[in-house]
Amino acid sequence: MRHESILGRLILTAAIGLGIWANGVVNVASAQVEVGNGLQTTGSATIEVVPTKIRLTVTMQAEADEAKKAIKLLQTHKEKVRESLAELKADEKSIHFTNTKLEQNDGFPPNYPSASIRARILQQANNRGVDPEDLPIIYVAKAELQADWVLPTTDPDAIALLVSALREQVKEKDLVGKNIESDIADELRDKVESLQQMAMQQGYYVDSSASGGGMNVVLVGDVSTEQRKAAIKQAYDEAIAKAQDIAAATGKTFAKVISIRETESTSAMPIQQVQNMYGQMVQTSSSSRPLDRNAVVGTDLESLRKVITVTVVHSLE
Repeated sequence: MRHESILGRLILTAAIGLGIWANGVVNVASAQVEVGNGLQTTGSATIEVVPTKIRLTVTMQAEADEAKKAIKLLQTHKEKVRESLAELKADEKSIHFTNTKLEQNDGFPPNYPSASIRARILQQANNRGVDPEDLPIIYVAKAELQADWVLPTTDPDAIALLVSALREQVKEKDLVGKNIESDIADELRDKVESLQQMAMQQGYYVDSSASGGGMNVVLVGDVSTEQRKAAIKQAYDEAIAKAQDIAAATGKTFAKVISIRETESTSAMPIQQVQNMYGQMVQTSSSSRPLDRNAVVGTDLESLRKVITVTVVHSLE
């Protein structure tokens, strides 16, 4: 029972000990729970970050009936992308391509919803004289690009226009590679289309005209050492003040701090919407280089925030 009681109090603390803010003003929220003969309080402070650059992340892929062909198609597209980035004045040092990944597709839509439906389609194929070993194999070469543009302004309206213009230029120059033509033999295409038709007969919609790839455009800013120190102090002061108020209100004596823990959180990296060869929109997180501790990303100015939380355990007498 004692363990359950402690667990319940800890869950309560986790549920209500969150920092909140509104209208660009930093507010601090605190929560408390008794820990043994002590008291735990939390304080939070929010840092609003000024963006310094625009970051583009592009997922590219090429398909072929042979692994070498798929990789060659992707390599050719990468060279075109490098030329386009130079024309768009991207920061040359920021340009980074991930290592190429090679995957195989057997002609079935990705994440096929039911093993039983898949089995029925295989049975249909067998009834039509298609040997399971003769099913199509499509090779898919994938890579991700990351590139930055330094912002020449901090004006919100100008930044919004720059982000919009970059999106349009990326589409115009086809950095994603939606116009990469798959190098697949007609015989293999016929097999893929046959499987797609059988999938549609089972109620699964596919669109063979869709192409792969996707992009993200986000704002990036940095938290300075001074900003972090100020936020930590503000959150700590709030946690201490809350403990002192509670001690005074309950007739306890605030003795000393037993432990301090600081945590940080930011808006999550936006999820990419990538359209696969079957016309399905698939969510995927970025696989580019991780951000450093000081960096914050967001889809707009309002999401460029870092929350500093300080948890303090105090002893009471």
